[in-house]
Amino acid sequence: MKYEINGKKYIQKPLVIGQIKQIAGLLNDFQLKETPNTMDFISALGDKIPNFFAIVLTEEGKSPKDKDVDLLSKELEQCSLETAIKVIDDFFSCNPLSLVFQKVGSWAKTLTKTS
Repeated sequence: MKYEINGKKYIQKPLVIGQIKQIAGLLNDFQLKETPNTMDFISALGDKIPNFFAIVLTEEGKSPKDKDVDLLSKELEQCSLETAIKVIDDFFSCNPLSLVFQKVGSWAKTLTKTS
C-alpha cells in the first residue's frame, strides 16, 4: 500500500517481528472490542495514532529498521483523517488481525514482566 503524506511517499507492508514488538510496547494498556472496525481502532489509539503510523509506515525506499519512529511520528501528525482511515483499513487488510493481536498481547505481557 502506498500513501503520500506531507509530500513524502510512504509504504505499508505486512508487519515484521520488530514492528510487532514496537506495537506491543505502544499498545500496552490497549482496550479494544473483539471485532473492531476502523473507527473503533482510531478511537482506541487516541493520541497514539501518529506513533502507530510511524511504526506501520515506512518512507519509500527505506527499511523499517532504519527509521526514527519518534521523529516520524511528529511528521505524521499532519496526516489527514481520510489518509488515516485508509492507513488503518489497509493495516487490517494486510495483517491477519487475530495473529497480530495475539502476538501484541503476548509480547506486551513479556515486556511488562521484564520492565
